Amino acid sequence: MLGYGCDKGDLDLLAYFRFVASLAKGLNGPCFIACGGFTNPSLNNVSEALIIEKAIELEMDSLVEVIKEERSITTIENIRNSLPIIEGIIHSNLRYEFEITVVCDSIRFLKVWLLSRWIYKYLDVRVNVAGFDFKRSKKEILRQIPATFLEILFYFSSRIERFFRDRRAKKWRIE
Repeated sequence: MLGYGCDKGDLDLLAYFRFVASLAKGLNGPCFIACGGFTNPSLNNVSEALIIEKAIELEMDSLVEVIKEERSITTIENIRNSLPIIEGIIHSNLRYEFEITVVCDSIRFLKVWLLSRWIYKYLDVRVNVAGFDFKRSKKEILRQIPATFLEILFYFSSRIERFFRDRRAKKWRIE
């Protein structure tokens, strides 16, 4: 599950968390990887992943394992940094069949779909993407189109990725 600024409080996060919980209720032994770093400097030591973890624990009827990935500040980092966690889960549970569902903001669906398939390609598991509709404005949707292409470029150029990541980190005052 990708964080998308859930620490900023300007999204319908309760509905997002309920959407994720509804997806997980049909699974046997769901495990969540909550992705998102410390993107809000005004919240001391609170990551997007921690907020997701607490919300999912409250929303789920039964206990569910939530694993936090707290280093990411971009979508590609969310996916890339979750890879070693997923590999560890698969290798420690070889007798089970695995399926990955990446939950994201629906305006980022194309970007997440492409990046997750490229980054997870050698895991030999089915990868799904589920988009949640935050009811974004037309302006927000249009602004996401060039951002989608730019972040897809990150996959092919670590130099471009590093430039934009550093710019975002500086904007958010992240070390």
